[in-house]
Amino acid sequence: MSIMQMVLAWKVRDVSGTDKLVLLALADWANDEGLCWPSLDTLAEKSSLNRRTVMNAIGRLENAGLIRREILTGKGTKYWITVKDN
Repeated sequence: MSIMQMVLAWKVRDVSGTDKLVLLALADWANDEGLCWPSLDTLAEKSSLNRRTVMNAIGRLENAGLIRREILTGKGTKYWITVKDN
C-alpha cells in the first residue's frame, strides 16, 4: 500500500462515489509509483461492488486520465494510477 497514492486518490474531485471507491481500492494495492495488479474480483471484494460495476468504473477512470492499464493476455492487468498532486 502506498500512502502517497491513497492521499492523491482522496484529493480527486469530480468523480462519482463509485469511481472514487474503485480508485481508492487500486491505490490501496499500489506501490509509490502507482503500479498495481489486483484482479477484478479482488477489487470487487475490496470495494463491496459487483464485478461489472468495477469494470465500468475502471473504464471511466481511464477515460478521465486518472489511471491507465495494460492488459497482459493470460496474466491479468497492470494498472497505473496517474493522479497528479494539485
